[in-house]
Amino acid sequence: MNHTGILTFLFIDVEAKQRQIITDACVAGSGYSLHSVQMNFLQKKPVFPSEKNFDYIVLHADTLQEINHKIMALLSFYKKAKTILLCNNSDDFFTMQLFPWFFVLRYSHIAQDCVALKEKLQYLYEKEECYYFQHPDTQRKLRIQDIYFIECNKNYLYINGLENCWKDRATIKYAQNALSVYGYLLINRGVMVNPLYIENIRGNQITMQNQRILYISRGRKKEVYQKCRLHIAGV
Repeated sequence: MNHTGILTFLFIDVEAKQRQIITDACVAGSGYSLHSVQMNFLQKKPVFPSEKNFDYIVLHADTLQEINHKIMALLSFYKKAKTILLCNNSDDFFTMQLFPWFFVLRYSHIAQDCVALKEKLQYLYEKEECYYFQHPDTQRKLRIQDIYFIECNKNYLYINGLENCWKDRATIKYAQNALSVYGYLLINRGVMVNPLYIENIRGNQITMQNQRILYISRGRKKEVYQKCRLHIAGV
């Protein structure tokens, strides 16, 4: 979330009535004001807004295939925004529930689903999205969005960002409990990654956006590919 006291939204192919219902749910209880931008993705040459620090991207799509197409195009522009999917098809709604980094709403039940969305977001507003160090030296917490991946070596975690690395005396199980709810994936017995910062996947090799190369174990490969296919082109 930005720190200007404003929640920023990018609405893509969402009608005015639905925009109002969704923003009411997201802003309630946050203490933030609202700024929103609309764009039409379905036009021949969609123009992406120049600003990139959106808190939420709200996508409306008729089919899962259309959702996939839009997400692939958008993720390279807006990597840190939370994504809200507005689905026309109830089957797609239940399929997308498998991906914890999305909030999913049904077009036909938008008011009902926004009640649940509001409850989830109020919980997140009250609980700051941070990794809390078990054995802090100079700091006690780290913003979730600053973590690219975590490696475990014996009794220590090495928490990697774009350029920095932080050390914590904790287990990979502790990292799983802290980060799985935010969509982080265990790719082998000692490494967790943030799928938002994966540049590409080839075979059992993951290249992160900071150019670090990590490896998927044979036993984790199917799940990693399944959960990353909406984030990474070619998966």
